[in-house]
Amino acid sequence: MSYEETAGGPAGSKDFEVPAILSESLVLFPQMEIITAVNDEGSLSALREAMKGQQILAFIPSSTARITSGTIGTLAIVKKSIEVENGGARNFELKGMWRIRVKKFVESSGYPKVLFERAEEIASGNTMQASVLVKRVQDQIDEFVKLIPGIPIEIISLLKHTLSPGNLADICANSPEFTYEQRIELLKTLDEEEWLEKVSKLFEKQLTAIRKVANVDPISECDKCLELADNAFEADPSKRAEIAVSFLNHVVLEHTGELLALLAEKYGPIFLNKRSLR
Repeated sequence: MSYEETAGGPAGSKDFEVPAILSESLVLFPQMEIITAVNDEGSLSALREAMKGQQILAFIPSSTARITSGTIGTLAIVKKSIEVENGGARNFELKGMWRIRVKKFVESSGYPKVLFERAEEIASGNTMQASVLVKRVQDQIDEFVKLIPGIPIEIISLLKHTLSPGNLADICANSPEFTYEQRIELLKTLDEEEWLEKVSKLFEKQLTAIRKVANVDPISECDKCLELADNAFEADPSKRAEIAVSFLNHVVLEHTGELLALLAEKYGPIFLNKRSLR
């Protein structure tokens, strides 16, 4: 029997109860795979219980210890767990299956459990609007590739060959640029066209910021920077400190990307080395 048949079938016709892990920082989307750590005893117990049975659990984004009926989460397969010396599985690998809607939260066994049904998503079908949205998002991806060299070709290929609005939105939602709150909002959106529209709007905000940085001349070629440097060279020594402050303010506001890159290049290796020694 398949996982879908066991957990209520494609339409979610039956209720099903599974162990649950509540996360304050991660959101798992269908078809997404993550490796994460479990630190609290309740989540460890839920993971162990899932491993005893069919290796499925509910992954619920929640900033509280309890969740309410109607909360949207993801049914997931536990693909692998890594044991530590005391026998507790701390790191584990999950793959999202599909969205679920919580019907009841249960915590009577020492670990969270939820009674759930499959959340019915609204498919877009082969509509003109869906095609326009997919084309728009893929054009945005092309622009990301031009503005940010080095994006792995495997990711680009996957995105360019995903034509379903829902699947494309879920894959794009894995972008590290999205906040935890934005990802929860995308997970809760059940209309495929609506959530791809939201992804496109979030992408556009990111592209607007990146375009601004990309179109700024480097510090060595910036007319304002050169003007301030000339002024500082020619000015009375008592005025140079004031001009230096103006220069630094300009660099921070207008050359943020270049400044961060320089700092990362200079101090990044030192920071990583110190972290590795802890």
